Amino acid sequence: MAIGKPLNPSGIMLRSIYNGKPQVKLSWTASTTPFSVKYKVEFKLSTQPEYRLAGETVATKYEFNALIPNAKYD
Repeated sequence: MAIGKPLNPSGIMLRSIYNGKPQVKLSWTASTTPFSVKYKVEFKLSTQPEYRLAGETVATKYEFNALIPNAKYD
């Protein structure tokens, strides 16, 4: 089983407020690893030690809108 990791995400931008909360739109270059079928999107507050799963997608983009205003994320 091959596990691929895409290159660093490209096109990351902070969008306007969505229902009172900030929203991030991510996009990245597709993995060139054979048999890659989905991507896991992870995040963490900068002050937290471990990443959490935001979601999974087969696309090369993801919108995340469960953010805390003015918090710093990795």
